[in-house]
Amino acid sequence: MCPRVSVPQWNAGDMEMETFLRIGRYFPYVRVVYLSGWGEPLLNRNILDMIRVAKRAGCTVGFTTNGILLNEQLSREVIRLKVDMIGLSIDGAVPETYESIRVGAEFSKVIRNVKVLSELKRNLGASKPEIVLTFLMMKKNIEELPLIIDLACDLGVDRVVATNLDCVMKPFDEEMHLFSCNGVNRAFMEKIKEAERRAAEHKIPFYAYPIKLEPTVICSADPLRNIFFTWDGLVAPCVYAAIPVKDGLMPRIFCGKRYTVPRLIFGNIMEKDLFEIWNEHKYQDFRRYFTKREAVYSLSKFHESLGLTAGNIDVETHLKNIQLPEVCKTCYKAYGV
Repeated sequence: MCPRVSVPQWNAGDMEMETFLRIGRYFPYVRVVYLSGWGEPLLNRNILDMIRVAKRAGCTVGFTTNGILLNEQLSREVIRLKVDMIGLSIDGAVPETYESIRVGAEFSKVIRNVKVLSELKRNLGASKPEIVLTFLMMKKNIEELPLIIDLACDLGVDRVVATNLDCVMKPFDEEMHLFSCNGVNRAFMEKIKEAERRAAEHKIPFYAYPIKLEPTVICSADPLRNIFFTWDGLVAPCVYAAIPVKDGLMPRIFCGKRYTVPRLIFGNIMEKDLFEIWNEHKYQDFRRYFTKREAVYSLSKFHESLGLTAGNIDVETHLKNIQLPEVCKTCYKAYGV
């Protein structure tokens, strides 16, 4: 369900090694390098060299893939390079469902590739990579979520994460996602609970993203601590703020209404020093919203520890009064899903 099929003016490209090395100058200052954006990372001819650069800098390294290109040779190499985590997107427990979502992909081939990776890891006595099966929850596949837990157990993966179709750019996306601005569907919740019960039986870690919209202190993209780089070196707070549209205007549908939101870009790593970009007023002003949110949340927890209920109510009011940045107001990640 790549959003690029939703946007005719999608500006696709592969990050060049020169751009990656420019970013790599700052790897000593970070902990995690995640080699994924709006494309398939294994299509990049330099992916193994990129992994080597990030690992040499002492970073934790991971990526998410559809698994189509993850053959035995490549699996051996990522194990040898001690990649820390690989997310494998499998959005159906049977061929018919999977292949209707991942058009052009072959279910049996992907399953075989995951099995090979898992078996190689076990046979080589390797502790890495952590193999994570990711399942994109939608109306057309939610019935298979419990079966995905069984499949994950058979494949020998380390954990399962069920995500939401949270990048909603066309009416079809809105029709397919599970969450609703008007409440929670009980049937969907029951399928998630059934998957949780089955995961407990199999003793495999499982997490499903919420399907109830609630404002968060800071979204899971965490723009206070994370930076996203586009394939051509643009610097953004997260992947959702920098969808690669040629005209710079991102189409969104949020709670039934259509919006056009400008991309939020703070500079280009090929033109400026990253610390200079990070410390510019525009970027600082953007982060200040989240700094205030975290400060108020910390105060709330402090009040809670003292049993000051009245203080908590006041803090919640303050949280509501801290407005989201414009690019975040119509982003479902800001509401916890």
